Amino acid sequence: MGYFKYFFLFGSILFSSYTSIGYAQSNVKISRDIGIRNEFSYEILPNFFGKNLLFRDRGREFFIDIFDNEMEFIRTDELTFDVRRCKVNKVLVKDSLLYLFHTFNKKDTTVLAVRYYGEGLNLLKSDTLLKYKSEEFDIDFKEITSFDESKLLLFQLVKSTFLSIVVNVNGYESNIYSSIKSNFMDKGDRESFRGVRVTNQGSYFVVFEEGNSWDRPKDHAFSLFYNAGSAEFIGSKITLPKVLSSGVRINYDEQNKRIALAGLYSTKSTDEIEGIYLFNKPISQITPYEEVELLPLDSKLVQELYGKKKVKKPIIRDHVIKLLKHRSDGGVVIVTEMEKEFSRRGGAGISPFAPTNNFNNNGPLSVRNLVDFYNEDMLVFSINKDATTDWRKVFFKKQFSQDDNGIFSSFFYFATDNRMRLIFNDEIKSSNTVSEYVLDPLGRFERNALLNTDYKDLKLRFRDAVQISANEFIVPSERNYKLALVKLKI
Repeated sequence: MGYFKYFFLFGSILFSSYTSIGYAQSNVKISRDIGIRNEFSYEILPNFFGKNLLFRDRGREFFIDIFDNEMEFIRTDELTFDVRRCKVNKVLVKDSLLYLFHTFNKKDTTVLAVRYYGEGLNLLKSDTLLKYKSEEFDIDFKEITSFDESKLLLFQLVKSTFLSIVVNVNGYESNIYSSIKSNFMDKGDRESFRGVRVTNQGSYFVVFEEGNSWDRPKDHAFSLFYNAGSAEFIGSKITLPKVLSSGVRINYDEQNKRIALAGLYSTKSTDEIEGIYLFNKPISQITPYEEVELLPLDSKLVQELYGKKKVKKPIIRDHVIKLLKHRSDGGVVIVTEMEKEFSRRGGAGISPFAPTNNFNNNGPLSVRNLVDFYNEDMLVFSINKDATTDWRKVFFKKQFSQDDNGIFSSFFYFATDNRMRLIFNDEIKSSNTVSEYVLDPLGRFERNALLNTDYKDLKLRFRDAVQISANEFIVPSERNYKLALVKLKI
């Protein structure tokens, strides 16, 4: 398999000893720079016959840069197609093949096809998987893969009509597992859509939310639809008892066949978060009508977070759930992070009438808008499958940046069988220390320094890092429209 996969056994295996890599240069491999000024997107594809690949999408041009295991550059290949306009929906490394799933229009028909590439990135075969009339849907699909990457779900939602295509990824025998066009009508549309998950067996879940507003808190609910490959969906209405949600995370547990929805709730203002709501049940036990569990924050946690001796009411501000994972016993681990944006006009040393290159610039006399991004302290909760809290921790960090959409902030989740690591930049600048929090199943933790980027000309995007083994990951570094791949061994 291309990506390193693991079962999250957090909560069942004792914490083993470890040592920080410190600043050992032998454990850090840095590729040469690749220009990305014209790229729409890129994706890291590790472990392809001992090589690491970088796929780059320019809209109508597609490239793959090849690096060896030491991150030394080998060459760049351009991927060409026989059609003028083509959308690459997913690039996947699996079963000693590189799969490229793409869609294109041919007269009034949309074609979903797959290409198979071998070790030398030579095209081995191309197959058409599906054709359909392109009156209602275009070629731009969203995608998500199952845990073992054996299933690929491509989907579009136009108004309330949902087109879902599940592909069975199985070497040259890849085929369509199911293709369903559904209309959820008043039960869900693009605005109320919250997410989708696909299982290793090809079934999938679609989640919508309704009533998350001040005037309808009593009608607040999630609509959970489950499809096992037939033309019909099994539905469940999951109510939130008179609370508002500031966002939802969804996770499916392959080991215990459980689906979980979690978020932060409040009763008066989404600025004042009072606790966590959680729904976590086996598929076989879900009924047509369910309700979330509410887990209120406690005063000691809030005191520890804000450093106060007393608090009038246990609330936190500006936090969002960034991570929801199942433990091996069916419980969950939740990580929240303080995330805030502050927009202001002008700035120190900048004339408010100076011309700018901002997208919202309306002329040479436009005022420059500056945006400050704050990503700070994290809360980690370990919650049992009966919705009782096992333990919770406060982790402190401070990240501040301007006009970068916060792409270098937040953290990277790295997990093995017996510990989880949250890796992040201490500061958002080129000369920076990379740190981590390491947790064991009992909630014990340590903070380590992993890397110092002084004189390395790096700005690391940990949000987009990729775990490639039990002790290695690759993180992209971006500076001045140039991209480098950094491989770390920890």
